Amino acid sequence: MILEQQQKKILNNIIKNARDYEYSKSNRIIELAVKEWQENLKTNQEAYDKIYKKVIKNEHYLVRRYSDLNDEKMVRIAAELHVEEIIDEDLFNELDKNIQEEIFKLSNIAKP
Repeated sequence: MILEQQQKKILNNIIKNARDYEYSKSNRIIELAVKEWQENLKTNQEAYDKIYKKVIKNEHYLVRRYSDLNDEKMVRIAAELHVEEIIDEDLFNELDKNIQEEIFKLSNIAKP
């Protein structure tokens, strides 16, 4: 599938917002680890290990998911984000109907 520039821009925006959400979600976990450490519920090493593991795991995940975006990968990621309920299908309203259909087709295949 080859995307027109405007469609690519819309998908890039959707993906950028989803990535920001995923960073925020990870930051909350890190914030909890810091809070546990500050309240002496975790040792220095336990808190550090939890934060380190989260950052490393998340970085690998985000790089794998969001790097080297081509047209097909952008559509596939949009479908994955839809299935994972990270993004709502209303965000696809500005996309061409054939791209929406492809995303929803992929979403249905990916659903458990």
